Amino acid sequence: GCGAGMTTNYYLEKQRKTYVKKEDRLNAYIADVRQNSQMVEKSTAKLNAATARNNQLIAKVNSQLKSGAIQKAEAKQQLAQVDADIKAAKERLSAMKSNLNMLSDTAKAERSSGAASKKLDQEIAQLRKQVSTYEQALQAQVKQRSAIQVG
Repeated sequence: GCGAGMTTNYYLEKQRKTYVKKEDRLNAYIADVRQNSQMVEKSTAKLNAATARNNQLIAKVNSQLKSGAIQKAEAKQQLAQVDADIKAAKERLSAMKSNLNMLSDTAKAERSSGAASKKLDQEIAQLRKQVSTYEQALQAQVKQRSAIQVG
């Protein structure tokens, strides 16, 4: 919490020094939110592709385990990439949420200083939806992965 507040304050002060006019500052925030939205969109597409690939691997490993075609050690080895993908996706989600919180706090601070931030608020709401979509896709991947337990 404290680190996030410090990050927000740093970002806010940097933008206030760079853009003296509120309108210019708000436009810069909107550009930052849009840039974050594009990043989340690309990350979601990559997550969906990895999920499809991983689900195929999970199904294959599960089938091979049931038929005795592979041993548990080999199954664990094959599933290690799925686990690595999930770990990386969780780290990306954490960064996304941190950026979203910083941008939300920044918008709140600007609103409290009298800035008309309706457009910024709309962009942040869209970003929030995109981050939520990413999180739901990640949760589905985690659920799929947890369906196969290898001793």
